[in-house]
Amino acid sequence: MRHAPPSVAPVLRRALEEPPDSRLTVRSRTDAGDETDLQLAGELDVHTVSLLREATVTHLKSGHRRLRLDLSGITWCDNAGLYTLLGVRGAVHAAQGQLELTAASETVDRALARTGVGPRLGPGHGVLGQLNRNGTFR
Repeated sequence: MRHAPPSVAPVLRRALEEPPDSRLTVRSRTDAGDETDLQLAGELDVHTVSLLREATVTHLKSGHRRLRLDLSGITWCDNAGLYTLLGVRGAVHAAQGQLELTAASETVDRALARTGVGPRLGPGHGVLGQLNRNGTFR
């Protein structure tokens, strides 16, 4: 097993141990049925994706099977953010639920187009701009 050089290890350990900072806010609203709205604002990146993962797990554990994501407030999205969105989709699908992306910022649209991840979010769908016009994906 290879180890990180001594100069990198403390920085890496600190980055992994530090709680997500306030660069991302996740607001949650659950209605009387089985639907939850998550509104994200700020930076969705390697340091903040745990907030989205935790909110998704909480949503699914509570028995809610329909999750609506509003990504219109996202100002930065790296590959960790994109792949976390794929993970959220997979978790909701595995729970026999439904994921709906209700809005996305231009930042998210560009990131999905640049990386080609958009079509992997659902069959027959491209970037979020197309998902916004088509509604839900499963």
